[in-house]
Amino acid sequence: MSIKVGRYIGTIASGSGLYESLNGTLGFQVLINTEDGATDYTIWLTEKNADRAKRDFETLGIDPSVLKTPETFAHAGELIEGKEISLETGEDTYQNKTRIKVKWISLKKDAGVGSLEQRAASLFGGPKPTQGVLASTTAPDGDDDVPFRSGR
Repeated sequence: MSIKVGRYIGTIASGSGLYESLNGTLGFQVLINTEDGATDYTIWLTEKNADRAKRDFETLGIDPSVLKTPETFAHAGELIEGKEISLETGEDTYQNKTRIKVKWISLKKDAGVGSLEQRAASLFGGPKPTQGVLASTTAPDGDDDVPFRSGR
């Protein structure tokens, strides 16, 4: 099978770590296994992306305050290996090549907690979900009620 456009529950695979793009941009590549195959998500480590990078590391269970030391980055892949996350994939075209790319990651949504039914009922006065809060907060179309951000 291969990754398709959609939402997945994924498990962080071994081998995640620092990465440098061909143009020299530093990133942290997160390797992810899903039911449809393997994919990856890059947390770009730039001044412009610093706030999002902090949120992504928090999603992965790493407190950004410990990222001040090179030793933490040397072992960050081991710290996140085996963790489950939710993610969404979409098409991305770069240099006339289209591929399926992870658009965002979030805390794993547990079955029965924050279910579609519970989330819908909460709009009409039902109890609010207590888990499964997403890490990113900007919607792709500017609708701030949708808890995710599209693309980079």
